[in-house]
Amino acid sequence: MSKACSQCNEIKSYGHFWRNTSSHDGFYSICKECAKRQGRGYKTSDPGSSRSKRSVALKRLYGLTLDKLEVILAEQDGRCANDVCRKTISFDAQSKSDQPHVDHDHDTYKVRGLLCLTCNVGIGMLGDTVESLQGALDYLLTARQRERLNPEAPTMWGDAIVRPHENINRERSAEMTDPVIKSS
Repeated sequence: MSKACSQCNEIKSYGHFWRNTSSHDGFYSICKECAKRQGRGYKTSDPGSSRSKRSVALKRLYGLTLDKLEVILAEQDGRCANDVCRKTISFDAQSKSDQPHVDHDHDTYKVRGLLCLTCNVGIGMLGDTVESLQGALDYLLTARQRERLNPEAPTMWGDAIVRPHENINRERSAEMTDPVIKSS
């Protein structure tokens, strides 16, 4: 099967086009080569293209250049701005969790700093408000204090305790494969 590129008008096999689920035939209208020449590079493996895409997105969303954000990161000593975390982050990191994420005030849209993924998502999931973060802190402190005052006191859940998931998974795997464990 083939189609004509809307840019160069050459008829090419579908392998020469990037997939696009929103188009009628499931592919972009211009071939990969023409897309690269135009700088669109829908799915290029060129690391420079991802940097330029990131730069454009940062400028559009926050009004900042990647260079300015690199200055901010240098001022943070290459670490998450959360004083409790201080994880090392870098724009060149392979993993998203090790890359800087722009933290901004959702009311004023002002950039507050660069955070690791965990801190940025955590703050966002708690509603980005001091009250919700304080409420979560109060909850943890109250639970810890209750446990320390009387570790033997029953809770409303009896002896319920969360076990680490990796142990549960190992036990389930052993049960499925070991006939001795199955029969007991």
